[in-house]
Amino acid sequence: MIPLDLYLAYIAAYDAAMTAARASLARGAPSAALAQLERAHVLGQRDFGRHWRVHVTMLRAAWALRDGRELLGQLVRLSLVPLGHLFGRLPLGNTGRSN
Repeated sequence: MIPLDLYLAYIAAYDAAMTAARASLARGAPSAALAQLERAHVLGQRDFGRHWRVHVTMLRAAWALRDGRELLGQLVRLSLVPLGHLFGRLPLGNTGRSN
């Protein structure tokens, strides 16, 4: 079991990365958002809700970039996130991108 203080630090870092990513999207900088989302993905992928939110936000960034490959990759990942959590088959530590 992870110590509470470490868990809280992970959550704070995840929240900071997601906040920075959303700010980047709002100012029209989807590439910068994706860099923050990669960090958030590594930090949040053990939790279903956080993992899902990262991929939804990555999908928004891919749409803003008009990057078809990333869009398709995020749609595939969104379909796999529930299964990965259900069966405990998550490739931990990956950035969540389609590159």
